[in-house]
Amino acid sequence: MIHSNSIPWVQATALGILSAVLPLQATAAEAPSKQPNIIFIMVDDMGYRNLGCYGSKTIQTPNIDKMCREGIKFTDCYSGDSVCGPARSTLMTGTHIGHTRVRGNGGGTPLLPEDVTVAEVLKKAGYVTGGFGKWGIGNEGSQGAAEKQGFDTFFGYYNQVHAHDYYTTHLFRNSERVELEGPLHKVISNGESVERKGRYSHYAIFDENIKFIKESAKSSKPFFCYSPWTPLTPISIYRKTILHGHFTRTSHGQIGRRSLRRWIR
Repeated sequence: MIHSNSIPWVQATALGILSAVLPLQATAAEAPSKQPNIIFIMVDDMGYRNLGCYGSKTIQTPNIDKMCREGIKFTDCYSGDSVCGPARSTLMTGTHIGHTRVRGNGGGTPLLPEDVTVAEVLKKAGYVTGGFGKWGIGNEGSQGAAEKQGFDTFFGYYNQVHAHDYYTTHLFRNSERVELEGPLHKVISNGESVERKGRYSHYAIFDENIKFIKESAKSSKPFFCYSPWTPLTPISIYRKTILHGHFTRTSHGQIGRRSLRRWIR
């Protein structure tokens, strides 16, 4: 889903198999004389029919459904790759997987200064740009860091391996470490169950995301809000099952189908 007057790169992503990447929404100002504001939500590991506006009867997504009704719904877009890093690289640069900089999913491979991102193009057009979630195409401080690739601000994970930790002790804002305070949680570290303090990372990311949208909406400049979120994957659910007993210990597939539905309610 996306409003009109957007650029082709933003329209060019959808679903993969191993790490599904789903475009949810970009919104535009009503006044035709103003450039549209763009909110682009990319969600890892989401199936096509996991949203109400795409046919889900189990998962209720009323706010996203409303954004869909007010925008343009795309039904035949495709991700540039089936896994996180390369999919983000093709989206940001508009290049085919055979030409884009990040072609593997090991984490840490950066974009380079000569790579042109959609954020850089929009910034030249007068947009305020912000990203919130998992960057995955350049570690903090590298040439590929989001703030060196056209973003005024980025908050979240830079390295996608770090993004596997949902109760991390820290995230990054423009490559500066931000500590996350929170209660003790049981987490997996090097295959072992350990206790450590931390906050569920996506609450912090969502807070920053909403703050950016609200503040940018007051500005006379249009804004581009890129939200590459990475909710719990089935393996994370399985580990949570073992540690916390939220589900009956079943096979990986059963957790993905039956118990996961019970958990998200």
